[in-house]
Amino acid sequence: MSPQPRWEAYRFLLDKEEAVGASLVLPTGIDPASDFDVDTVASLLRALFVADERLTAVSLRVGDTKIGAAGRDRLLHLTDHRLRSAVEGDGAELPGPSAQYRLLAYTCRTAGCPAAEWHVVVPDRSPLCPNGHGLLEYAP
Repeated sequence: MSPQPRWEAYRFLLDKEEAVGASLVLPTGIDPASDFDVDTVASLLRALFVADERLTAVSLRVGDTKIGAAGRDRLLHLTDHRLRSAVEGDGAELPGPSAQYRLLAYTCRTAGCPAAEWHVVVPDRSPLCPNGHGLLEYAP
């Protein structure tokens, strides 16, 4: 599956084509050049891999359209060696809530099902388990 030309900017992050149970879901109608640039998407994916060592790959979706999948090793290699951008500063944290995106986690309630989705914005409807188990449950 190759991404639509609009999503070509994300292509270098994506190295896998197979079905993956975990997905990062960006909102439909975004502009990859301004809303979620490559650095932002890479940071979101990296945060998922750092938070959950069991994840080996995460698919990237825009709404219901799968763009591709990022593998843990490749993504961590890409992001571990990049230079900090000016907006990242020195890594110090300011008091108060973060101004960065907070990912909303949804998981399957069925025991043993690995299905998980992380949404950048609250979805219009509860996401469905890709394995047919019904609605995914919000897991704060």
